[in-house]
Amino acid sequence: MDKYRPIFASRLATQTKLGLQPVFTTVEDLVDRSSALIGSPEQIIDKVSRYHEQFGHEVLHVSADRDGLTDREHRETLELFQTDIAPVLRRTLPSRDLW
Repeated sequence: MDKYRPIFASRLATQTKLGLQPVFTTVEDLVDRSSALIGSPEQIIDKVSRYHEQFGHEVLHVSADRDGLTDREHRETLELFQTDIAPVLRRTLPSRDLW
């Protein structure tokens, strides 16, 4: 979450400058109350699992926003999701047979 904090601060400043009322005033509030997948692999797995319990979804669209990240950091984030998060979600939240 520390890497995202300056990105959030920049977005919050832009909203304020434009006279917009932000929905989330802290990065912690954003992480707690929104669908944003920010945090450790365990936190993200827990959040997606809780959403799955509520909604029963089988498809997850992940927007890999790169705002404020270097190319290397962005790639590392995607690789971390692919190696540490996606396999756990596939194993613990399997899809139903469609046919």
